[in-house]
Amino acid sequence: MKPFSMNAENNSVLLWAQNYLNQQDYSLQGPLKLIQNTAWAKVYQIDTAKGYLYLKQIPEAFAIEPNLLLYLRSFFPSLVPEVLSNNPCLRCFLMSDRGTPLREVFAVHYQIDLAKEALKSYVQIQTGLISQIDSLLALGIPDWRLANLPDLYLKLLHESEFLNHDGLTANEIHQLISLHPRVTALCQHLAQYSIPETIEHSDFHENNIVYQAQHLTIIDWGESVISHPFFSLISFLMNMMRTHHIKEQNEIYSILRDTYLHYWHAFESQERLRDAFALAKRLSPIKYCLSFFRLTQCPGWYTSERHHGRMAQVLRTFLQAETKAKKN
Repeated sequence: MKPFSMNAENNSVLLWAQNYLNQQDYSLQGPLKLIQNTAWAKVYQIDTAKGYLYLKQIPEAFAIEPNLLLYLRSFFPSLVPEVLSNNPCLRCFLMSDRGTPLREVFAVHYQIDLAKEALKSYVQIQTGLISQIDSLLALGIPDWRLANLPDLYLKLLHESEFLNHDGLTANEIHQLISLHPRVTALCQHLAQYSIPETIEHSDFHENNIVYQAQHLTIIDWGESVISHPFFSLISFLMNMMRTHHIKEQNEIYSILRDTYLHYWHAFESQERLRDAFALAKRLSPIKYCLSFFRLTQCPGWYTSERHHGRMAQVLRTFLQAETKAKKN
């Protein structure tokens, strides 16, 4: 973390936040600290006598977040952050502190019971909003339902300049385009299961779940879309595997997978839910790349060693897997 310093870019945002703090009689205990600085979000921690507050700036692509949080809190007030104040013109908002990210909690020891509770909390939101799709779309959440996924996939592959720069060859892009009928068939197959599409966080993992006083809160909803719910479970499990070096063959993986699937038993049997999960896993590289590409379109995006080649690698792996599946 580093102290916040005023410049022309953040001057208006700082003044707005300062005015709110003064109006609400908050007493600052130190300088603002920049705890996240990316093209898709800047987050400042504000230490006050009443506890921490968080000031978040977002680009236009994710400007829906504060309104979405307010909407989610009307259904699930205990599961999402509280928006204290929102400035749509400056695309920034203030939130209260809701605790420590689970990634920090799990740093020493992976607590499977807490992970199960996090999945339960999240799926409560997903299932609770099944009947609210039209309202969510009206808020401006992108429609990435299975019926739209093949065309979104094709549109992404037409970003040839970006994909070439990221590391894909023209031949690889051509081969990926040729998989469009396969992608369409996979989406249609998955849609045949009676699993309703709903809100999908797009970045659901333990670092976006915070813990305080035996209570969990799910944060960072700006990238949300309407899509197949199981993409969230896949995101959670993939992040767990990468962060904690837990393999798919590990019992923890199957326990968490089945914990999440259990909450969808009203729609399908456990066996069919597992089959649907397997199909969603095949499609998940597409969903991941669509989400990641949105980040690259934010003003100020820069290519770094950390990010460069990520989409190319995921799409190349998808191409290899589907080419192999076609032969079998």
